Amino acid sequence: MQKAILVGPCLEPKSRKLSFNDDTVIIFVDGGIKHLKTQFKKATQWISIGDQDSGSTKPKVKLKKDKNESDLFHALKLLPKDISVVETYGLFPDLKNEARLDHRLFNLGEIFRASAKSGAIFILNDHEVLLPAGNHQLDFKGEFSLVCFSKTKIRLTGKVKYPLQKATQVDMLSSRTLSNVGSGLMKLECNHPLLLNNID
Repeated sequence: MQKAILVGPCLEPKSRKLSFNDDTVIIFVDGGIKHLKTQFKKATQWISIGDQDSGSTKPKVKLKKDKNESDLFHALKLLPKDISVVETYGLFPDLKNEARLDHRLFNLGEIFRASAKSGAIFILNDHEVLLPAGNHQLDFKGEFSLVCFSKTKIRLTGKVKYPLQKATQVDMLSSRTLSNVGSGLMKLECNHPLLLNNID
């Protein structure tokens, strides 16, 4: 399983720790390089990219500040083509600590497109996972929502309060899949990437 970690500049709970080894590609997105000496001091395979507007350390790949795409847009291009799992750190903070809603929405959009292209799973934080198109098995208990970024056919069966027994088209950002409850093993089928928001 090829894994990568994208590191942004935001704060994360102290309890959150990411595992990585010498083969894990770590990409520091602009000010995210500040986490190198704390959470990622044992990293051996890393690169930094950005326009240096959210940190004082010069990145290895310097982007111009006069642009209308995010640093994350460019960082995602550095992911290996055979990537299967990407974890993010410091890109999707707790909502109470989110300073820029537009940044969060655009980051979700860029990751949605990256997942659609690569088929990779993106673990954004302890509560949000962007799942690629395909078949998934989920095993947990608690409240969750499925967020669609395009018209998506979803089939959801198993230990779930509100199943979708037949493939059902759900519109972009529809509340049709809001506040469901899982109680064990569930099977999810989707034809486009979607966001699983585990509320508990």
